Amino acid sequence: MTSSAIPFPLPPSRPSWQHDEKVELCPLCTSKFGIFLRRHHCRLCGIIVCDNCSLRKRRLTSLGYSNLVRVCDVCYEGKDGIDAYDESASPHVDEEELHERWCTLLQFASHVGRSQLEVTAVDGVPPSLRPNVWMMVSGAQQLAKKNPGVYHSMCAMRSDRSSSSSPSPSGADTIDYDKYDENINLDISRTFPLMDKFEADSEGRRQLFRVLRSYALYNANIGYRQGMSFIVAVLLSVVDEEDAFWIFVVLMKNPNMQQMFVQDQEGSSPALAEFVSRCNTEFPKLTVHLTSQGASIEVFAHRWFSTLFAYDLPLTFVIRVWDLFFASGMSPAILYNTALYILRVSQPVLISMDLQNIIRYFNSLNRPSTPASSPATTPSSSPSSPKGKSLPSHVQPSTSGW
Repeated sequence: MTSSAIPFPLPPSRPSWQHDEKVELCPLCTSKFGIFLRRHHCRLCGIIVCDNCSLRKRRLTSLGYSNLVRVCDVCYEGKDGIDAYDESASPHVDEEELHERWCTLLQFASHVGRSQLEVTAVDGVPPSLRPNVWMMVSGAQQLAKKNPGVYHSMCAMRSDRSSSSSPSPSGADTIDYDKYDENINLDISRTFPLMDKFEADSEGRRQLFRVLRSYALYNANIGYRQGMSFIVAVLLSVVDEEDAFWIFVVLMKNPNMQQMFVQDQEGSSPALAEFVSRCNTEFPKLTVHLTSQGASIEVFAHRWFSTLFAYDLPLTFVIRVWDLFFASGMSPAILYNTALYILRVSQPVLISMDLQNIIRYFNSLNRPSTPASSPATTPSSSPSSPKGKSLPSHVQPSTSGW
């Protein structure tokens, strides 16, 4: 009697887990564990791997797991072995189950912990529920309820003024209406101009203007800054106009986001400086090469963070990152890990480029065409998502999501 070909022995019970303190580096990608790169045990083999090497899940009912659980990339790729071990293993998230889980979380929102939201967001958010999920997990829903009519009053100030400068409702000395109008109109004309929703003279572009201008009036201490239009445009592709305003208000209450906009004229924000320091440690060869070519990770990272990747990456990709960002309580770790992921998979290409091609490469991440030396692009869109652009194949997110 011959046994079936299985690439590893089938354990009779759950594997023994490695001790956390004995593992300092992820064995798969060799990244160092830390505050922003957490340890995770593979539920099938028991080894400790990092966030990025344990993004995918399987249903291992034979080991006593009723829900989908994390497995390392090695165990996930060993599909035949896992399927032989557990016939219920599935590489895809059950959409009906996911929809039901989010409905339950929305129903009992006041009793749901942040960790539960994060775990569920890894599997994705159903497009039909995403507007409600973003409002709930961001805290914008509660803020809007406490401030009824505020957004409409900000919109009404659009033309009800006797001069170009008036006292600010947020406590700042004066508001320069004309300056806001000029800057916002200039920027929104360059914000996703190829999207039907934001084409010239569209209602979407008028909504974008109203939200940005209302926020500038609502918080004149920050006012309007370049880059905000891309964030609000993504919000408007998911939620309605007033909800987009309140989610943006919550976003700008985040100290890291404030620093990204307010301190950009005075120097790097602490969050950006911390990220650059981490890049110097994790990608020493890449940072040395970029410096030798007159480029800087800080320049590209500032644009990624100040627009929450909306300027540089495909919309479908950005929305998935935002699912996790909101679910985590707007943790900078989500942004850091996304940026590190881009640099990690791009390093082999960037390391041989001169300055001109480096700039062209980063500017092409959200476009159909890429530099000749980089891999071909693949579509990144789905029927249930906003119009997708494309991302070089080596920077595509895994099919199972983040």
